[in-house]
Amino acid sequence: MMPTMTADMNQLPQHLISHGTALNNTIRQVAGSIGTTILVTIMTQQTTEHLAKSITTSTIDGSNDAFLFATLLVLIVLLFSFFLRTPKVNREK
Repeated sequence: MMPTMTADMNQLPQHLISHGTALNNTIRQVAGSIGTTILVTIMTQQTTEHLAKSITTSTIDGSNDAFLFATLLVLIVLLFSFFLRTPKVNREK
């Protein structure tokens, strides 16, 4: 997270860095909570679906499905990361 945070903060003028840091921390906390909620929801639904097939491995199968979703999401984000541009440093003094 440090390189992306540094790149983000370099885009802001000096007097807005404190606001940018606060906003970045808030968004990171909220996104982490939403991501956890989505993965637990997927795991619970898939565990319930796999419960009809096999009682012994339903929790493992539900967890595997949640991890598969997370892996696919990471691959999509990785693909988008190749389109990032080098930021221009523009600091006001």
